[in-house]
Amino acid sequence: MILESLDKKTLRSRIDKLKFRNAGNLEKLAADFDAHAAISEEIECHLRGGLCMPFHVAGEAHRISVDIDLYTPASREHVAKAVPAALAGRGFVSTDILKTRRTAPLSHLVRFTSRFQSHFGVRASIHIDIACGIDTGMIDTVTFPAGQHVLGFRTERAVSALSRGSLIADKIPSLGIGTVGYGKLKSTPKQIYDVGTLIQHSGAGDLESALSTYERLSDFKLAHDSRGHGREEVTRSIVGYLEGIGRQGSSPDSAQHWKDFAEFSQGMLSARMSGQRDHTERILLCLLLAKSLASRPASGAPHAAEADGLYATLCKARGKGELGARIEFLLGELGLAS
Repeated sequence: MILESLDKKTLRSRIDKLKFRNAGNLEKLAADFDAHAAISEEIECHLRGGLCMPFHVAGEAHRISVDIDLYTPASREHVAKAVPAALAGRGFVSTDILKTRRTAPLSHLVRFTSRFQSHFGVRASIHIDIACGIDTGMIDTVTFPAGQHVLGFRTERAVSALSRGSLIADKIPSLGIGTVGYGKLKSTPKQIYDVGTLIQHSGAGDLESALSTYERLSDFKLAHDSRGHGREEVTRSIVGYLEGIGRQGSSPDSAQHWKDFAEFSQGMLSARMSGQRDHTERILLCLLLAKSLASRPASGAPHAAEADGLYATLCKARGKGELGARIEFLLGELGLAS
């Protein structure tokens, strides 16, 4: 287990090197990978969420994830029994199913809280969210062999994770505020950070995967969501939220978003990655993708053609060089220039 190989001194040394601020959060990331190693021995599972970021943006995605999110074709009933048993055999003190307001409408989701003995003398915990019953043909995955370096750790088992494109498609609906997105807006900065960073590193193939997976995966999620929203409604809500915080000038939503971003930066981002202007670019990149998703029902264009057009716009933005010039270009493309 990764946790067994660590101590307080090692954890503090690593956060200093990586420019993080909280050694406890880095310890939880190690616990996430130990939990994944245990669970993947018992059920077929595919990593999603923020824990995927270091695999797709190696050396740059200096962001900590303290929870683990998985897809599995297994049933809820099997997962509810298998996961606590698997974790008990790997040193986790207790694992319980957690029911919250956020998970209540989602019939396919099982959420666990798993506790472990921290090197800092307390009981710490991680959340494990497992979306069950997925047809794995809906998602694109990549298998990373054991021994991958992740923020100073080395993985013990192979990790099957969503591809870059599928991860974008999986994450962006969380920005559908008022439909299926977060009830608490303070969680949106981390999703914008992740999706925006993934787009920055995407090629045309990644974008094609994002466009096609979004349709398949959204339909799967909405079929298990009792709130009754449709895919086009969700996509419009994503665009609406991102336009609100992406416009130049202050509004109550944008002012609160920047406060939430500062809190996210302090707890989860390396000091190397926490600039406000960088985050502005990520907001605009997310909006660029969301508008492409929103236009698909009307355009009817093949995913590949849509992705090529989106990639051409990204290349133009990248070609502007300096950050300020890229932001001005994106604002113009999105019709948000003052």
